Amino acid sequence: IAVSPKRFPPTPVMIWQWNCRSYRGKENSLSLFANIHSPAVIALQETDTDQITLRGYTTFITNPDSRTAILVQTTQTAQAHTLPTTLDYVFVELIPKKKTQASLFILNIYSPPSSPLNEIDRLFMTVRQRTKGHELVIIGDFNAHHTIWGYHRDNKKGRQLHEAIRQNNLHLCNTPNSPTRMGNSVSRDTTPDLTLTYGLKDPTWECLTETLGGDHYIIQLQLPHHKAAAQRIGTARLTDWKKFRETTPTSPIHAIEEWTAQMLEAAKKHTKELPLTQDCPAIDAHLLHLWEARRGLTKRWKKRRTNRKLRLRIAQITQEAATYAIHLSQQNWSQFCTKLQG
Repeated sequence: IAVSPKRFPPTPVMIWQWNCRSYRGKENSLSLFANIHSPAVIALQETDTDQITLRGYTTFITNPDSRTAILVQTTQTAQAHTLPTTLDYVFVELIPKKKTQASLFILNIYSPPSSPLNEIDRLFMTVRQRTKGHELVIIGDFNAHHTIWGYHRDNKKGRQLHEAIRQNNLHLCNTPNSPTRMGNSVSRDTTPDLTLTYGLKDPTWECLTETLGGDHYIIQLQLPHHKAAAQRIGTARLTDWKKFRETTPTSPIHAIEEWTAQMLEAAKKHTKELPLTQDCPAIDAHLLHLWEARRGLTKRWKKRRTNRKLRLRIAQITQEAATYAIHLSQQNWSQFCTKLQG
């Protein structure tokens, strides 16, 4: 008897953008983190290599010297387009399954701090014309300062970019007081990474707390009116038993029903639910714990930026997580090959 898989409500299409500050050494961590959340698109800046692969994704780069890349899930149909610009970019179209639906175009840009943005208005205008009647997302690390997106003062690049955004009626998705790049002991957090849209209804923007060991946060954009292609096969429930034990009472039990209700409520409070897909049929709790520990230490360090011990501990956990991610990826690949052999 064939049993149909359990049906889940459609999930929004998820787009990630991340300045990875060199893709080398980060592939395994990104792969495992992406397997958990299943973004349809991952836009990378400062890749510093054209050898960019990720299991389950197709890579698009404009040329071998490009420092930008767009990774699209293999379940999506996509094609790249070229643009008349000297800026470092990748321009990809996600093609819908039905001809009656609009395409989703994604433009990924990287502009180094010392590079001008003189042609940005003309580029945005060209992209708007080419995507007329379709939906558009423009993302990237622009390294442009403007008070509108959180800097204390404007610079020339920031004024040029802000004017181009205004002239082309683009929507800035970044939320106030959400820096996208983490500073150090002598520099503040900043927002060089921006997300712009046109023709999209109710996009949800979030700066995730995960950097995967870099200094830029992963940024997530969810499009609720697009359906994700990955099929969910269940839900993983991961409980932080340490926090559970810390918050549950140790006093004698007087009423078993009341005590049981308290235990269940505490367990629910400290349990995360993560979707399982055919690409990610299981989730590794130890790796999640390492990432969570790094995020917690980073949060503490932000309040005490001169604390060298915290900084060293963060570096140690980052290295431990990266090493474990390599081991886990090799293990997963070995299991995948064994399954193919029967």
